[in-house]
Amino acid sequence: MDRWKNHIKTLPFDLSGFIIENIHSAEGAFHIQGQSTAQCACCPRCQQSSTTTHGWHDRHPQDLPGLGQTMRLHLQVRRFRCLNTACPQKTFVEQFPDWLPRYARRTTRLTAVLRQVAFEVSGEVGRRILSHFRVIVSGDTLLRIIRQTQFTSACSPRVIGVDDWAFKKGRRYGTIIVDLEMHRVTDASPERPAAIVDNWPRAHT
Repeated sequence: MDRWKNHIKTLPFDLSGFIIENIHSAEGAFHIQGQSTAQCACCPRCQQSSTTTHGWHDRHPQDLPGLGQTMRLHLQVRRFRCLNTACPQKTFVEQFPDWLPRYARRTTRLTAVLRQVAFEVSGEVGRRILSHFRVIVSGDTLLRIIRQTQFTSACSPRVIGVDDWAFKKGRRYGTIIVDLEMHRVTDASPERPAAIVDNWPRAHT
């Protein structure tokens, strides 16, 4: 523990809402243990505030790498008792929607990096590149992040670039559409480029 004392105050990211209790390195990864400081939370079903702690819940998400190692968070978060007797949600775990979605195995900031890499180089190549930066992820997960991405655009792009990419190399291909003026992804489709060139412009004019 002594050799990591200085890192407690110099983490390469924000971990607000938690007291860091321990940092240790094992098997090429930093393991950061923290405990929530929240004294109250709102029930996700009835929105009533509660200050009654029912117990604790452990979460172990992966975060952005730092100091050349994988970052693993070991977080103790509070489970509260809902004080609304009419609410069917008897207990609930506090949530962190800004940086750690419910049930997520990685932080929002790490997912944003994975999404960017996935769109740039696809799934399997992205997995190999990310492994050099100590990010543990599968090619299937990167493709899943692409499929789950919701695209929003204030107006239809004037100049687009069209390219195909593999859901499963040699078997399933899709098409990615890029706004060449804004330099951002506009859409993704399971169709091949030929169908997109014919149909997509007409649907977005």
